[in-house]
Amino acid sequence: MPTLTITHDTFEAVALMHAETMGIPEVPLLVEPTPKGGIVGVDIAAVVRENAENILRALTANEGG
Repeated sequence: MPTLTITHDTFEAVALMHAETMGIPEVPLLVEPTPKGGIVGVDIAAVVRENAENILRALTANEGG
């Protein structure tokens, strides 16, 4: 099943370790900067626009398989 994991940069190493433990070390990650002061000030639409190609590639990589 196609998947994409979204994580903050401070958790990237843990996300990769968890993926390895679960037997899916090749899982694609979308790594975003950690919000400062716990306040999420990210424009989600901008994140999607900036990463659309990678997101589509990740979600269609195994299509038909």
